[in-house]
Amino acid sequence: MAELPRLNGIIKALEEGSVAFVGSAPADGAAGTSAPYDGALFEMEHGPYDIRALQEGLLSMLDRRQIAQRGIAVLPDAYLNSGGVAVSYLEWIKNLSHIHFGAMERRLEEIRGHELVRLVEAAVGRDLPESLTRKIMTGADEIDRVRSGLQDTMSVAYARIRERRLVTDEIDDLRTAAYVVALEKIVRFYRETGGY
Repeated sequence: MAELPRLNGIIKALEEGSVAFVGSAPADGAAGTSAPYDGALFEMEHGPYDIRALQEGLLSMLDRRQIAQRGIAVLPDAYLNSGGVAVSYLEWIKNLSHIHFGAMERRLEEIRGHELVRLVEAAVGRDLPESLTRKIMTGADEIDRVRSGLQDTMSVAYARIRERRLVTDEIDDLRTAAYVVALEKIVRFYRETGGY
């Protein structure tokens, strides 16, 4: 099976050190299938709700072969929306525990950071800049931890979706792969809990 194209043209452009162009258009599908952009945003939030434009935009996305031939991987909306759900879950866990993220590790990180700065300074024979020393010694704050948790969650989820797409010949897009992965999780849950 052929290797999937990159997530989007934006990533490729940034990796190559070039400029990434993103078009914003109404949900009429034009930006997704024929415009010469590295990425596209369909704008539906700041105007009157137009069911006909939404229908045309969605129907234009059905031409998956044309989109795939251009090397554009369409990410499933269920995957994209799950980032917000993951952050909400992390906040919920934090609120239930009444302890902010990193409360138990912060002092340990500060000690490790202090030792690391001391070792580097001894190795190079001079003091590190104060801003770098402060950053190393303070470690990650709460927002860094939430972002790390989100990145890990989304990376693992995308890897599972991508893997299912690559190993299953009958699946030719990430959207279908995402649904298969989700359904497999539901089946596994019911089998493990004995419910149905």
